[in-house]
Amino acid sequence: MTVQQIYDEARFLANVTSNDVSDAQLLVLLNNSVSDQISFVAGLREDFLLKAGTSQNIVASTTDYTLATDVLQLKRLELSFDGTNFYVATRKDLLEDTNLNSTATESTASPKWIAITQSGATSFVIRIQPTPTLSVTNGLRYWYIARPAAMTTGTDVPVTPPELHPALVQDLVRLLKQRDGMEAAVSVALRDKESILARYKNQMAQRNLDQQETFYAKAFEE
Repeated sequence: MTVQQIYDEARFLANVTSNDVSDAQLLVLLNNSVSDQISFVAGLREDFLLKAGTSQNIVASTTDYTLATDVLQLKRLELSFDGTNFYVATRKDLLEDTNLNSTATESTASPKWIAITQSGATSFVIRIQPTPTLSVTNGLRYWYIARPAAMTTGTDVPVTPPELHPALVQDLVRLLKQRDGMEAAVSVALRDKESILARYKNQMAQRNLDQQETFYAKAFEE
């Protein structure tokens, strides 16, 4: 569903018009609802917004590197200090901050990284250790959970699965009815929203619905 289609259906179900609530007002509410829904989906599918970052060149004697601006969470960082072998870098414990200029706890085969600026900033800068002694083309590669851009127009489409877009409609209906003090209607909209989310969760999960699991081919072997 497009943003405009969500507006139209929500207004229809809530029995309101654009005179009662403008597109601009609904857009704010919808972006908030999408953010909540992203958290819900990411809890079931950690790879939901997983992206591969653009590989970067490692520069000799340079430790700080700027990653993508939409990094929400860095999931994996691989470094090559010789142009041949890549090693997974682990995040440096904050208690090791005082050793940032030391290689005592790192090696080229066991590199580490630490965030210099947080992912909520306009740029996400990390520092790697040990300090590179060689320049390596595309020696830094990474994967991350992306922060979706806010929707701005009626033709935008929420990044969440289409099966969940009706839940966004119900969330808008809930908020509109809550504004008008119609508690019974709020309960109905909330019930319908939770029903949609529950169906999706059942589709994605195994028997233990509160634990993220993966399907294994071995489970189907005789």
